[in-house]
Amino acid sequence: MITVAALCGCASTHRKEAFVDSVPTGAEVWVEGKAVGQTPLWVTLDFGENPSPWDTVAIRVAADGYRPQTRHVTRAGPEAILFNRMRPAGKEEDE
Repeated sequence: MITVAALCGCASTHRKEAFVDSVPTGAEVWVEGKAVGQTPLWVTLDFGENPSPWDTVAIRVAADGYRPQTRHVTRAGPEAILFNRMRPAGKEEDE
C-alpha cells in the first residue's frame, strides 16, 4: 500500500506539497523521473509556468520485490491519494 497526501503549497500556486508513504516503507520515490528519496517523505510537486488544472506530475514508487507504481497527480486534484495495489514482482494481475 502506498499513500500520497497532498496539500496546496503556500509559496506558489504552481506547486503542491505531497506526502508519500508506502507499505513496505523504504520504497524509492521518483518525481518526474528524478529520484527524491525513500518513503515516508514529503515532496514538492512543481507544475511549471502557467499550468492548466489538468497538467500532471508523475510520482513513481518502487520497492524491492514489488512492481513499481506510477500515479499522475494534478494540481487541481484530490488532497489525498491512496496507492493500495502494490503487487509482488512476477505476479500476474488478477482478472
